[in-house]
Amino acid sequence: MNPETKRISHIIIGSILLLTTLLFTGGMVTLLLTKQDLTSVERGSIIVILCIIGFLFLFFGIRSLVIGFKSYKLVKQGRAREAKIVSITDVKDSIIYKELVVSFYGESGQKYDLSVIINLSKAKGLEVGQYIQCFVIGETGYVDTDNIKVIKEKQEEIDFE
Repeated sequence: MNPETKRISHIIIGSILLLTTLLFTGGMVTLLLTKQDLTSVERGSIIVILCIIGFLFLFFGIRSLVIGFKSYKLVKQGRAREAKIVSITDVKDSIIYKELVVSFYGESGQKYDLSVIINLSKAKGLEVGQYIQCFVIGETGYVDTDNIKVIKEKQEEIDFE
């Protein structure tokens, strides 16, 4: 999937989930108020289940919107800079993800470390010491994990004795 399409799809999915949460909650409250043959225990258990489902929709909707808007803003308005790969490690309890730690400089010139989780297939070909593309706004960095671009290959370090 195209990275631009993925960012926009996060925004669309988040909007749909939030709208679904509103419609679902309104419909269930109306249904509960009009249903007369339910006891208070049945009504209470239904309300608890509906609240859990509503909170899940709300959580994933907000999460998707935040991811979509943040990545969209950073890629569109951020400055492309290079970030050095500091480490690539396995994610605990996962065989398909790696943790990639990169070091980049913010706009103030201060050095920051950024940790991102990437798919194992995206990590192939990446090595510690390579420089990849990182988008920076202020002191916030973003690595587009779907479209990792290697800027400079790893350079041999010479030890002088």
